[in-house]
Amino acid sequence: MINPPLITWTQDYAIGHQSLDEEHRRLVATINRLHAAETEGVKGRALEPLLRAVELATIEHFRHENAVLTLELHTPLGDEMGNEHFADHARSFAQLESIIHRINAGETFAAHELSRTLGQWFVEHVVGHDAPLKKTLQANAANEPKEAGR
Repeated sequence: MINPPLITWTQDYAIGHQSLDEEHRRLVATINRLHAAETEGVKGRALEPLLRAVELATIEHFRHENAVLTLELHTPLGDEMGNEHFADHARSFAQLESIIHRINAGETFAAHELSRTLGQWFVEHVVGHDAPLKKTLQANAANEPKEAGR
């Protein structure tokens, strides 16, 4: 029997930046692999490789997203949106690290609790924290001059 994924990618999760959206898709796929492993009965430290994959993908993604804010969108460090977004990343990563630490300390989660927690963490990040970034990206795209002949 094939179990449905925990998170199904929808355009609601897209923020309008191709590479950032691809990173979001990879995070969804990794969280879904962790969910599938839990469904198959994998528990505790045996989930560590998948947790590490989520952690590494998150580090890479947050670094990239921060670079987009500063380099592509020219968001200065003192800018309210930039500061809040960087702080959101720090809080989100601290939540993820806390989950990983709990697993490494031997804490066991109820069936699917871990993947559901990570799924909720992902959705809160994309839908909640990335909403201002999505608006800025959309506004920038609308203001970009169109090339002749297009």
